[in-house]
Amino acid sequence: MKRALWVGMGVLALTPLIGGCATNDSGPSFGNLGRNFADDWTGARSFDRASSDWYHGDLKSIQAAGRALDKRIQGGSRASLNIAQAWITARMVDAAINEMNAQYLEAGPARDEARKESGKAYRAALAFLPTEPQKWHSFDPQTLNSLGYFLADRGSKRTDFEIAEKLTKLSLDLLPERNSVERYVRANGPGDSHAWALFRLGRTAEALQQQADVIATLGDDGGPKNPPSADVIYHWGAICRVAGRENSARDAFKYALTQNPSVELREILEANLSGSLV
Repeated sequence: MKRALWVGMGVLALTPLIGGCATNDSGPSFGNLGRNFADDWTGARSFDRASSDWYHGDLKSIQAAGRALDKRIQGGSRASLNIAQAWITARMVDAAINEMNAQYLEAGPARDEARKESGKAYRAALAFLPTEPQKWHSFDPQTLNSLGYFLADRGSKRTDFEIAEKLTKLSLDLLPERNSVERYVRANGPGDSHAWALFRLGRTAEALQQQADVIATLGDDGGPKNPPSADVIYHWGAICRVAGRENSARDAFKYALTQNPSVELREILEANLSGSLV
């Protein structure tokens, strides 16, 4: 299996060369072909090694592979950027499966384990995110949003929240809003995530305005049959509470309970209504 993956990624690295142009966008300079081949083949090997490390749970080695790949991306390797995107996509699938399991499990060891596994997958994905933000423009906006929301919701330090703010803002900028469906998707995804990132950064006034805009958009474009989700309303309540709007916060928590929240969110909402902090 490992050999097959290595060969497959090697083919990916070779594709630009077969087409007759260098992968660093320097044009069809045959003097660069050997260097680009070695660079991109090494990138494929990074993916291969990281995949093996992932199945063995070695996050430190994955982070080291991500740093090595990032250097090649900074040098202009398009194939290395493709490899990073492929890796992040694969880990996002792992994260989504475990995240869904965690949300609908009762409190206990099983939920804790699912939450731990989803966190590992997100961190592994982030290890391959290029350090140069301009490179993020080639990523799928929803992928950027998911990574940003993870950092906003489960990050532990200010740098996590700062990256979350940048990722969710870029996702917002990249997603179109040409019709009601696109506006709804944009607000429900990165719009809500961006408000949460601002909130975690302590920029409460900005977060309050952003989430108010999100709820207004969802109300206008979703209509009565598609009201804002329990998560969106919970975020509004949490932001209101910190902003000193306690009555609005409690109203939000109560309303969110009527919007089919996950088992985990229901516990959080009930805890907030009983007087616990956000």
